[in-house]
Amino acid sequence: MLILSLLACHGCGEPVLVQEPELVLPIPAEHPGLILVLTLDTTRADALGVYGAPEQSSPTLDALAEQGLRFDWALAHTATTLSSHSSLWSGLDPHGHGVPRNGFVLDPELPTVPEQLQAAGWDTLAVIGASAVDTSTNLQSGFRLYDEELPNERGPRYEAPGDQVTARALALVERRDPSRPLLLWVHYYDAHSPYEAPGDWAAPFVDPDFVPDWEGDGMAAVAMGIRDRSGTEAEREHLRGLYQGEVRYMDHNIGALLDGLRAQGLLEDGWVVVSADHGEMFYEERVRPVGHGADVDLAVTHIPMFIVGLGEHAITPGISEQVVAVSDLAPTLMTLAGQPQALGQGRDLSPLLYGEVIEDVPIFLEATRPESPGPDWNNLTAERGVVTQGKLLLNAPWVSTSGLYTLDWEQSRIVDQASSETMIEQLEAWDAAAPPFVEENMSPAVREALKALGYLDD
Repeated sequence: MLILSLLACHGCGEPVLVQEPELVLPIPAEHPGLILVLTLDTTRADALGVYGAPEQSSPTLDALAEQGLRFDWALAHTATTLSSHSSLWSGLDPHGHGVPRNGFVLDPELPTVPEQLQAAGWDTLAVIGASAVDTSTNLQSGFRLYDEELPNERGPRYEAPGDQVTARALALVERRDPSRPLLLWVHYYDAHSPYEAPGDWAAPFVDPDFVPDWEGDGMAAVAMGIRDRSGTEAEREHLRGLYQGEVRYMDHNIGALLDGLRAQGLLEDGWVVVSADHGEMFYEERVRPVGHGADVDLAVTHIPMFIVGLGEHAITPGISEQVVAVSDLAPTLMTLAGQPQALGQGRDLSPLLYGEVIEDVPIFLEATRPESPGPDWNNLTAERGVVTQGKLLLNAPWVSTSGLYTLDWEQSRIVDQASSETMIEQLEAWDAAAPPFVEENMSPAVREALKALGYLDD
């Protein structure tokens, strides 16, 4: 018998007890002491220093990445929080787990990493930074304690700044079962708009004398200016600077988390896995120039990802150029935990940690913002893409952006008829196997929160 709770707990001050087995489960014979999963919401790859961001952007994460294996080309299947996290924990792309975007529910019948590890005798704890992944989504399944204490600071949308997330995480691990290995998930939301890092965290990235005309109107105004060509370069750079300030603030609080875990002796044996859920558009694409969800361009699908071994699990630091996906993390986490049973459809990345190679497979991408009336899968009317053999194929409702591109920072158009035809066939086959339309299952409060986030139109 399990104690189950699916009740949101915003502001209640107590982590939700999600699943507590009545029977004492056996402790795994061989296991790391800790697997720490850090997810960085809305953090594009080049927001971190090791991927080319300005100096002072992310000293904590940079130092951590340099101790492990960093993936140069990790991709999110979608550019929305819930769908991408569903891929991370299930090992499935959106057509596999059936979560089109925020405001839906992950199928409780789908096995996930926390469920599998809890069944294998692990203690499982989570702290989240925003309501996009709260207990209404079923992402909490498999976690014994799920801390969603989120102050209501954005109207109907709930979120918590990084300092609070860190403090809650350190408090939560004091309630762990010290006799068992620990899976700890900590989700930071700071890089999501609006970009309002406290204090002077953005100071290294913005001109202190510049005051944009759109200040007070926020991203909507500058996005419109970019789209109709009235926005200035200074305004665009200021917006990106404010974003980098949020990344720097998040990085500082991750440093405090690591210091606190180290003081508790939890970083002596195990693994740290870091991944963003998606990135953010900053005027790389003119149709939807700012934000995320409506495109699959590399600005929003190219994410930072790295794996670090601790203690006896330490690995030779390096950089992998093999293209990987966020759904590859689920089977990888199972292997790192000493439980290498099949989970999802992703690839186990653990051979890459030791200099081996894995099979190259097509990685499918789809935008999530447009809504479909059904009966077809919700995202079939959205921009979509496939990545393979170092190329990106885009198929967009706005035909001008459809075509074949290089998989690099520039995302330059290329002409390769044979590759285009093959990749179009791959994308069409993926779409043909898509699940049926999924009805929304959200309360009026959740809908208003998603509008505040910019995921739903009025």
